[in-house]
Amino acid sequence: MTKTLSGRLQAVADFVPDGARVADVGADHAKLTAWLMANKHASCIATDINAAPLRRARENLAGCPDARFRLGYGLTCVEPDEVDAVVVAGMGAETVADILSRSPWSRGKLCVLQPASRAYLLRRFCYERGYRISAERVVFDAGRWYSVIMTVEGEPAVLPADFCFLSAALRRSAASGGAEHSGVLSYTCKQIGFLRDVAPKMLKDTRAGRREAARFFQEALEGLELWKEGVKNEDIGTTEYH
Repeated sequence: MTKTLSGRLQAVADFVPDGARVADVGADHAKLTAWLMANKHASCIATDINAAPLRRARENLAGCPDARFRLGYGLTCVEPDEVDAVVVAGMGAETVADILSRSPWSRGKLCVLQPASRAYLLRRFCYERGYRISAERVVFDAGRWYSVIMTVEGEPAVLPADFCFLSAALRRSAASGGAEHSGVLSYTCKQIGFLRDVAPKMLKDTRAGRREAARFFQEALEGLELWKEGVKNEDIGTTEYH
């Protein structure tokens, strides 16, 4: 197994505590599982919904006799008392949310989530279901931006739309300055560009659902632009939403 991880997977690994008992959901090639066991002394259960990737994981982890493997969807093949941390990386936001919702006990664990697309939907799910976003990083890897979200148990909340695109955790990170500030600002500009493109088009759609989504996007756009303007004026408020 490789001793190095991609930028996005390294960001995931960095959020996992030393010695954690981890469920690596959708482990696939098991590179992350192997790295966590070797470098974080983690106890890992690698899961996958398909048998073929799980066979590859077994082969790749042949030198790790303590690794465990489960065939099943998401966390349905894991018992709550077996793990204290959950990793779900490389899947669409809707799939990640579905995996968590089917195993609601995951809310009480430390979750490290790396959506492959539409991260704003996963943030909104976390807010509404009581998965408090305690930390978040954005990583530019292989030509695109990825978000890595860490959650702990919290209370459900309804937040302004722009927090679904830029969490309070990322705003705090930007306030710290340096590379984190630059990365979050670049990520925000990407979100603003996306919203400027899709919101006007969707507002013209005659379907009620699309127009409702357009209003959500427009609200988010206005909030992000206001935050960005505050950055320019060195007034980047970090309202303590979770």
